[in-house]
Amino acid sequence: MERALAICEELGTNSDVGVNLYSLGYLAHSRKNYTDAQKYFERALVIFEELGRKYDVAANLQGLGDVAFAVKQFAKAQKLYQRSLSVFEQIDSSRARNLGDDLVKVKRQLAKLQKRRKNGQKTKSKSK
Repeated sequence: MERALAICEELGTNSDVGVNLYSLGYLAHSRKNYTDAQKYFERALVIFEELGRKYDVAANLQGLGDVAFAVKQFAKAQKLYQRSLSVFEQIDSSRARNLGDDLVKVKRQLAKLQKRRKNGQKTKSKSK
C-alpha cells in the first residue's frame, strides 16, 4: 500500500492520494498501529478539506474518532465523532445513523471513566 501511495503521489491526483491515505489509515487501524492510522487520516483529511469533498472529510473524521476511541481518548473521540456526524448530516448521508451508535458507545465509556475516577477519589479520601 505504501508503494501505491508513492505512485499516486507521483502520478495521481490529490483525490487519488487522499483515497489511498484513507485506506492506509484503516489498514493501520485494523493492525492496531494507531500512530500511523492517525497520521494517514490526518493527511487525507487535509486533502479532502482542500477539495471540498464533505463525505470524505466526514469519513476521515470518523476514522480519527475510531483511533481516539481505540487508545481510550474518549473525550477526543466524542468530539471527532460529533464533527463527523455534523458533516454527514449536512450531506444527508445514511452513514450519520451509524455514527449515532459510535457516539453512544463513547458516552458510555466516558461515564465509566468518570465513575472510576470518582470512586478512586473517594477511596483516596477514606484512606487519608
